Amino acid sequence: MISRMRVARAGRGALAGAIAAGVWSAAEPLAAKALGTKFTDTAMLGRWVAPNGPWRPIGVAIHLTNGAAFGAAFGLLGGRGVRAGVAAAMAEYVLTWPAMALADRVHPDRVDDRLPPRRTNGRIAAQEAATHLLFGALLGALTDALERCASESEGRGDTEPGANIAM
Repeated sequence: MISRMRVARAGRGALAGAIAAGVWSAAEPLAAKALGTKFTDTAMLGRWVAPNGPWRPIGVAIHLTNGAAFGAAFGLLGGRGVRAGVAAAMAEYVLTWPAMALADRVHPDRVDDRLPPRRTNGRIAAQEAATHLLFGALLGALTDALERCASESEGRGDTEPGANIAM
């Protein structure tokens, strides 16, 4: 049975993850422009579900949901702090990047040749690394801040940054 404290920690992680994913979605057009790509995760996710429909809000919703799920797992595992957030996000990036080979074969934007292959594009890889870094830093900082607030309000006193890192 999962304790109330762990459920609350997962909830705080989910909130932090959703916020961090929202910032990522807002920042990725700037990152794409800076690196000379047309790629965004929001478009990739949204156009997969609604290639000719309202893909942007769908992509943002999926991205926020993914961020919340990742944040919940991060919080449940006791992750806190920028260093732990960046490590977790970069590990996810490295482990999931090979799946871009499959996405390149079946995604509507690739089938229609609207975008170049992602997995072999160094600029897209750099953009994804940068946005994962941003997400991880925000996730870790926000999770730590939320855990500090919870600790202080519950009188636990474990407010040392990174005190509960289980990574």
